[in-house]
Amino acid sequence: MHSFVFYLLVIVFDWSVSQRVYPKSPEPVFLRLKPFKEASPLPHQAGFLELFYRGSWFRVCNEDWGDTETSVACGNLGFPDFAPVTPAQESYRANWDILIRTMDVQCDGTESKLSECDSVAVTFNRLCYSGEAVILNCQRKAAESIRLRAGALVGEGRVQVANEKHWGGVCSNLWNIKSANVACRQLGFGTAKQTFTNAEFGRSHTLVWYTNVTCNGDEKKLTDCSYEHPEVSNYLNYTSPGCSIRQQASLVCHTPDTGERKINLTDGEDFTVGRVTVRVNNKWGSICSDNWRINEAMVVCRQLGFGYASRALQVNFRKRKHIYFDDVRGMTSSGNLDVVMSDVWCDGTESSLEECQTKPPQLYGIYHHCGARWRLGASYVGAVCTNSLPDLQLDIPQLEDSIAVDFQPLWKLTCAADENCLAPSAKNITDMNSIRSLLRLTVNVWNRGTANFLPWQQPGEWDWHQCHEHYHSMAEFAHYDILSSDTFQRVAEGHKVSFCLSDSACESDISPAYQCNETPDRSNQGISVGCSDAYFAWFDCQWIDITDVPSGNYILRVSLNPRHLVAELDVTNNDITCEMSYDRETAVVKSCGIGADRI
Repeated sequence: MHSFVFYLLVIVFDWSVSQRVYPKSPEPVFLRLKPFKEASPLPHQAGFLELFYRGSWFRVCNEDWGDTETSVACGNLGFPDFAPVTPAQESYRANWDILIRTMDVQCDGTESKLSECDSVAVTFNRLCYSGEAVILNCQRKAAESIRLRAGALVGEGRVQVANEKHWGGVCSNLWNIKSANVACRQLGFGTAKQTFTNAEFGRSHTLVWYTNVTCNGDEKKLTDCSYEHPEVSNYLNYTSPGCSIRQQASLVCHTPDTGERKINLTDGEDFTVGRVTVRVNNKWGSICSDNWRINEAMVVCRQLGFGYASRALQVNFRKRKHIYFDDVRGMTSSGNLDVVMSDVWCDGTESSLEECQTKPPQLYGIYHHCGARWRLGASYVGAVCTNSLPDLQLDIPQLEDSIAVDFQPLWKLTCAADENCLAPSAKNITDMNSIRSLLRLTVNVWNRGTANFLPWQQPGEWDWHQCHEHYHSMAEFAHYDILSSDTFQRVAEGHKVSFCLSDSACESDISPAYQCNETPDRSNQGISVGCSDAYFAWFDCQWIDITDVPSGNYILRVSLNPRHLVAELDVTNNDITCEMSYDRETAVVKSCGIGADRI
């Protein structure tokens, strides 16, 4: 077995990946597929394999090159599989007139990149006796029973697998690059670029299906590898020794090169903040969109490779100023302000704005149509990109254990009535001794992300509530609904409209930093990483008024950060649903879980 001659190949192939920080400089590209035709669409799946050395690209001689080497090379380029070279592709071999370099490589198929294979050297003087260059026909495929969560970019995040009609995580015990290679190919990407055994992408309350996963590296899927099933108690605690919410198998996969990014951030305080400009039909311009949200900003930051989006920015031409922007009318350094795209709508999972719904701009004189209405002056949009975000996750077992029906006279609920915490029918009742039926529930929300959860509004915009004698920093931090089990229509809802964010409880190694002061103090609300904000069932307004709900079977739904005003690592875990039975005296909930985790 031979290793690479480092004084040559460390220049040609090898590069190290430091800890995951955005934005990061583009990695050196030392391996590529040269398409047969220059106008071939990206990503290139077939073509000549080329390596970069001393400022030039060279094709690789196919002597001693086999399927195993092809598999590793395609994985290195971001593709999970390959197919035999077709006769039409073979015909291009005769048309090359570029230098070929010989490279003696022997791979065993488990490597994550070509530089890990055994090789003697890259030779620039020895002839390529076959006279033929390596052609690759790499293939893409869809993910099968596996997905990633909480990653900022395509091909990264926490690993989740499907089992028993439910998505669950993989414990990071024994997790290594070979197992990550199998997972990446199963996901439809190439081989693994990086692997993590900690909470790199935040912690997770999800069920855990597998632990001690051990792969050779050539398996088709993780379940072909050796593994064990941990003993799972519930969404929050794992009874399996050594497997906790801090030990989540995570990875970064090699993904195909999608080429030039037709997007940019301009006129901000640095290159991760600013107005979004895009190139449409070879013309750079701005986006006009009245409905610009965090979903669209997430896609922008992902497409740029700048991580997550923490803010979606919007400013009208007539207002001129924005906290993150310079004078809008003075934006000339990055080109004009012509609108080239409007009415953008994304679900937040897209890899580029081209995959979102968009429309060409509409202009009538000096009026722009930006999606919602005609307006004087365009509504320009922007984004703030970041390395880290919070991630709200509900303590599901505590929710299940807290459910109770309470009966209270209306005269005891005057403060709650002032805050609209009762059903609409309560407004028409004059008898203060009339009884309201209240479904009480505890909502204990943990921040399992990588950044503190802070109110969306600035402290000067918070509301002082005299009844509770503190500031409420979020109008809608959580929403509670009871839905029909047949039609899924809402039959009752919680009307708690204001929340005061604080660190109610923290993990043993974390000190609380935020509190809900009973003084006019606006400066100290939030939820620290590793802490929870608990709204216990006995708190005022911590209920759903079910006075008008008949007996029957229903669905209880709790939605965290329902309008997604505060950006999170993963919003798919924000909606929790339970089966609920109610007989006008008692209520029982069961089978509570994250809706997006059910298959």
